[in-house]
Amino acid sequence: MSKNSGPGGGGWRGSIASQPGSLKTIVATTPTPKGLVKLDLTFGQKGPHGVVTLPEGLPGTFVWGSRRTPLVPGENKIAFPRSPSS
Repeated sequence: MSKNSGPGGGGWRGSIASQPGSLKTIVATTPTPKGLVKLDLTFGQKGPHGVVTLPEGLPGTFVWGSRRTPLVPGENKIAFPRSPSS
C-alpha cells in the first residue's frame, strides 16, 4: 500500500502484485490505515482467480505480470484467463 500525496494524489491507494511461486492459494488479511485488505486467491494454469476485498476509501490495482486491473473499495472478483506474460 502506498500514499499518493503529490499533485493529483487522492491519499492511500493499494497495489496487489502477487507472486505466488509454487503456492496454489493465498488467503491473507493485512491492515492498512483505511482498514483491512483481504485476499482469497487461487493460482492455476489459467492464472489467478478469487476475491480481493478493499476497505472503504482505498482504491487499488491488481497486477499480474504486465496486466493491471483496477480495484474499487469492497469486493473485487479476480479472474485472469491466461499466464501473466499474456
